[in-house]
Amino acid sequence: MLVKKLRALGHHALTERRFYAGTPPRVEYRLSASDRSLEYPLAVLLEWSVGQEKQIYEASTTGDEMRADSVVRVSIP
Repeated sequence: MLVKKLRALGHHALTERRFYAGTPPRVEYRLSASDRSLEYPLAVLLEWSVGQEKQIYEASTTGDEMRADSVVRVSIP
């Protein structure tokens, strides 16, 4: 599943895939040069999610559905 997602991102030029022949063979994925501007916002999101880990876990295990008024919709031009 992860490989499919990474390849799809590569198809849309969001990631670069580098294959290294060897034993065992190795593949690395990274953001494409044009999308490195995402590094800072993603780092901030990661930092926030680590700080909210307990609340996120508790919310995911309670079985409560997300309230409709808590959904944030974002439009990307």
